[in-house]
Amino acid sequence: MHPRPEIELGEDQKRLLRTLRNDEPRSRIELSRLLDINNGVITRLSRELISLGLVSEAEAQAGARGRPSLPLHLRPNGAYAIGAATHPGWIDISVVDFAGNPLAQKSCPWDEGEPQHFAQLLSDEVDAITANLRLRHARFLGFGISVPGFSVGSRAQRHTVERMHSWRGHDLSTLLSEALGGPVWIENDANAAAIAEYYQAGRREGSSMLVLFLGHGVGAGCISDDQLFPGEYANAGEIGVLYPLDRPRPSAVDLVQTLEANGGGRIGLRHLAEPLVQHEDIVEEWIARAAEQLELAVLSGIAWLDPASIVISGTLPDRVLDGLANRLRDIGWGERLGGRQVPPIKASLLQGRAAAIGAALLPIHHLIAP
Repeated sequence: MHPRPEIELGEDQKRLLRTLRNDEPRSRIELSRLLDINNGVITRLSRELISLGLVSEAEAQAGARGRPSLPLHLRPNGAYAIGAATHPGWIDISVVDFAGNPLAQKSCPWDEGEPQHFAQLLSDEVDAITANLRLRHARFLGFGISVPGFSVGSRAQRHTVERMHSWRGHDLSTLLSEALGGPVWIENDANAAAIAEYYQAGRREGSSMLVLFLGHGVGAGCISDDQLFPGEYANAGEIGVLYPLDRPRPSAVDLVQTLEANGGGRIGLRHLAEPLVQHEDIVEEWIARAAEQLELAVLSGIAWLDPASIVISGTLPDRVLDGLANRLRDIGWGERLGGRQVPPIKASLLQGRAAAIGAALLPIHHLIAP
């Protein structure tokens, strides 16, 4: 069960907010048509959401006659949320406003200990990075935490990777909520990244998206009808099962291991950019191999989901994500798909922070979800 935010909305209010979130500002007349709700109800809903501080009217243009129908848009300072993504040896933290704009971001070292220690570190770092943001606590929706690991029994319990074995067997939402003093949503890193990639301005092709996330392992997040598709057991997109742990995999950790095995010395995933320049040939070989491995995941994703777009995301440097996306685009998909629509394949533009940004968006996403 997910925690309940302090702000609770009715279904029609949520629908209106989702429409504003997915589109540009809309007039009440447009909203009435899009939502199939009569003008009187739209006027009431708008008034309620303006009163809650979640929606604002655009300013009237100078010289306009009478009382024009002013477009409505999300009010950025109507709420905010905080997200954290756990990585091998470090944490990415992101603070976002109600419109999804990043207010602050930070990375800090982490020894990957007990979840209570993680909560204390996160709390201390959040205090520091939000000290000058003038945020109102009453507008805080909660924390989102992304972790590498599949769901066991509930979305709040995760079979985390071995380096985070102390996190296993806990209701992480409850445990971290008590430690942090606010609502907490738990999600795996691929699903969190999918939310971030989908809500990024100008990147949406339609109401669906498939995101391949390459980090500690290999995962995917699926967006369908503007919503995260979790699956019956909250494990949709667990494509890591396609790539056995005892073999080379198309993951960020695997690239680090490949470089280290070829004379790269001790390399940390967090500081991978410099070794890429020093070992260009090895990196190119790895990109070619990883793209070939991902071909099946892309093909099956298109066949099952028919997404509007596919995004290659993760903790890999942009240069590697771009290389993977380019190679995957060059595959003869038209012939493979027999003339069916081929979705565009893109590299993430979030510079390795998709999981943290998506984690921060989780409280907002769940506030307006059906």
